[in-house]
Amino acid sequence: MVVKFNHLLPAMPELGMGLPNAYTDAYENLCSVSGYHLTNGIVVNPKWRELDRRKRSVKSKLTHRQARFAALTLHPEPDETTQVKWEKRKAELVEEIEQFEKELADIDKKSKETPDHLAWDEMPETEKFQRLAPSRQQLVDTVKMIAYRAETALA
Repeated sequence: MVVKFNHLLPAMPELGMGLPNAYTDAYENLCSVSGYHLTNGIVVNPKWRELDRRKRSVKSKLTHRQARFAALTLHPEPDETTQVKWEKRKAELVEEIEQFEKELADIDKKSKETPDHLAWDEMPETEKFQRLAPSRQQLVDTVKMIAYRAETALA
Protein backbone atom coordinates (compact mmCIF):
# COMPACT_ATOMS: atom_id res chain seq x y z
CA MET A 1 0.00 0.00 0.00
CA VAL A 2 1.34 3.42 -0.95
CA VAL A 3 0.10 6.50 0.83
CA LYS A 4 0.44 9.88 -0.81
CA PHE A 5 0.94 13.01 1.25
CA ASN A 6 0.57 15.52 -1.56
CA HIS A 7 -2.17 17.33 0.34
CA LEU A 8 0.24 17.91 3.22
CA LEU A 9 3.04 19.48 1.23
CA PRO A 10 1.68 21.57 -1.61
CA ALA A 11 5.14 23.03 -2.27
CA MET A 12 6.69 19.56 -2.68
CA PRO A 13 4.30 17.31 -4.63
CA GLU A 14 7.00 14.74 -5.46
CA LEU A 15 7.90 14.06 -1.81
CA GLY A 16 4.99 11.82 -0.92
CA MET A 17 4.75 9.88 -4.17
CA GLY A 18 5.55 6.19 -4.24
CA LEU A 19 7.15 5.85 -0.83
CA PRO A 20 7.11 2.43 0.87
CA ASN A 21 5.21 2.02 4.15
CA ALA A 22 8.23 2.48 6.44
CA TYR A 23 8.99 5.80 4.82
CA THR A 24 5.40 6.98 4.79
CA ASP A 25 4.98 6.19 8.48
CA ALA A 26 8.15 8.08 9.35
CA TYR A 27 7.16 10.92 7.04
CA GLU A 28 3.69 11.12 8.58
CA ASN A 29 5.26 11.35 12.04
CA LEU A 30 7.56 14.14 10.83
CA CYS A 31 4.59 16.02 9.45
CA SER A 32 2.64 15.69 12.67
CA VAL A 33 5.55 16.94 14.75
CA SER A 34 6.36 19.79 12.41
CA GLY A 35 2.85 21.16 12.63
CA TYR A 36 0.68 19.87 9.82
CA HIS A 37 -2.07 17.85 11.49
CA LEU A 38 -1.27 18.04 15.14
CA THR A 39 -4.68 18.60 16.66
CA ASN A 40 -5.87 15.00 16.30
CA GLY A 41 -2.56 13.12 16.24
CA ILE A 42 -1.07 10.56 18.54
CA VAL A 43 2.23 11.49 20.17
CA VAL A 44 4.75 9.79 22.44
CA ASN A 45 3.86 10.03 26.11
CA PRO A 46 6.47 12.28 27.81
CA LYS A 47 6.36 10.19 31.00
CA TRP A 48 7.03 7.02 29.02
CA ARG A 49 9.84 8.76 27.10
CA GLU A 50 11.52 9.72 30.40
CA LEU A 51 11.14 6.17 31.74
CA ASP A 52 12.62 4.78 28.53
CA ARG A 53 15.58 7.17 28.78
CA ARG A 54 16.20 6.16 32.40
CA LYS A 55 15.86 2.47 31.50
CA ARG A 56 18.50 2.73 28.78
CA SER A 57 20.82 4.63 31.12
CA VAL A 58 20.48 2.11 33.95
CA LYS A 59 20.84 -0.82 31.54
CA SER A 60 24.08 0.68 30.21
CA LYS A 61 25.48 1.17 33.72
CA LEU A 62 24.46 -2.37 34.67
CA THR A 63 26.18 -3.82 31.61
CA HIS A 64 29.41 -1.97 32.42
CA ARG A 65 29.37 -3.21 36.03
CA GLN A 66 28.73 -6.78 34.89
CA ALA A 67 31.64 -6.55 32.45
CA ARG A 68 33.94 -5.28 35.21
CA PHE A 69 32.78 -8.08 37.49
CA ALA A 70 33.45 -10.68 34.79
CA ALA A 71 36.94 -9.24 34.19
CA LEU A 72 37.72 -9.45 37.91
CA THR A 73 36.42 -13.01 38.08
CA LEU A 74 38.52 -14.13 35.12
CA HIS A 75 41.73 -12.65 36.51
CA PRO A 76 41.98 -13.39 40.24
CA GLU A 77 44.85 -11.91 42.26
CA PRO A 78 47.59 -14.41 43.15
CA ASP A 79 49.03 -12.52 46.17
CA GLU A 80 47.41 -12.62 49.57
CA THR A 81 47.92 -8.87 50.02
CA THR A 82 46.08 -7.96 46.85
CA GLN A 83 43.56 -10.77 47.31
CA VAL A 84 41.72 -8.74 49.99
CA LYS A 85 41.43 -5.70 47.71
CA TRP A 86 40.29 -7.93 44.86
CA GLU A 87 37.54 -9.51 46.98
CA LYS A 88 36.45 -6.10 48.26
CA ARG A 89 36.14 -4.74 44.70
CA LYS A 90 34.14 -7.81 43.65
CA ALA A 91 31.80 -7.39 46.64
CA GLU A 92 31.25 -3.70 45.80
CA LEU A 93 30.49 -4.58 42.19
CA VAL A 94 28.01 -7.25 43.27
CA GLU A 95 26.20 -4.66 45.42
CA GLU A 96 26.11 -2.14 42.57
CA ILE A 97 24.85 -4.80 40.14
CA GLU A 98 22.06 -5.78 42.52
CA GLN A 99 21.04 -2.12 42.97
CA PHE A 100 20.96 -1.53 39.22
CA GLU A 101 18.98 -4.74 38.63
CA LYS A 102 16.42 -3.66 41.24
CA GLU A 103 16.18 -0.17 39.72
CA LEU A 104 15.81 -1.66 36.23
CA ALA A 105 13.01 -3.94 37.43
CA ASP A 106 11.20 -0.93 38.98
CA ILE A 107 11.54 1.08 35.79
CA ASP A 108 10.30 -1.86 33.70
CA LYS A 109 7.25 -2.20 35.92
CA LYS A 110 6.46 1.54 35.68
CA SER A 111 6.98 1.62 31.91
CA LYS A 112 4.59 -1.31 31.41
CA GLU A 113 1.94 0.55 33.41
CA THR A 114 2.48 3.80 31.48
CA PRO A 115 0.99 4.05 27.97
CA ASP A 116 3.66 4.75 25.37
CA HIS A 117 1.46 6.99 23.20
CA LEU A 118 -1.21 9.58 23.98
CA ALA A 119 -3.74 11.43 21.91
CA TRP A 120 -2.82 15.08 21.48
CA ASP A 121 -5.84 16.13 23.56
CA GLU A 122 -4.68 13.97 26.49
CA MET A 123 -1.23 15.58 26.61
CA PRO A 124 -0.57 17.81 29.62
CA GLU A 125 -0.59 21.49 28.65
CA THR A 126 3.00 21.91 29.85
CA GLU A 127 4.15 19.25 27.38
CA LYS A 128 2.29 20.52 24.31
CA PHE A 129 4.27 22.42 21.74
CA GLN A 130 3.19 25.17 19.38
CA ARG A 131 2.78 24.92 15.64
CA LEU A 132 5.48 26.48 13.54
CA ALA A 133 5.02 29.80 11.83
CA PRO A 134 4.50 29.48 8.04
CA SER A 135 7.99 30.77 7.22
CA ARG A 136 9.59 28.29 9.59
CA GLN A 137 7.36 25.56 8.23
CA GLN A 138 8.72 26.24 4.75
CA LEU A 139 12.25 25.85 6.10
CA VAL A 140 11.33 22.51 7.69
CA ASP A 141 9.71 21.40 4.43
CA THR A 142 12.84 22.31 2.49
CA VAL A 143 15.07 20.37 4.88
CA LYS A 144 12.78 17.33 4.64
CA MET A 145 12.80 17.54 0.86
CA ILE A 146 16.61 17.72 0.75
CA ALA A 147 16.90 14.79 3.18
CA TYR A 148 14.51 12.70 1.09
CA ARG A 149 16.35 13.48 -2.14
CA ALA A 150 19.70 12.68 -0.54
CA GLU A 151 18.37 9.38 0.79
CA THR A 152 16.91 8.34 -2.54
CA ALA A 153 20.14 9.30 -4.32
CA LEU A 154 22.08 7.01 -1.96
CA ALA A 155 19.69 4.08 -2.43
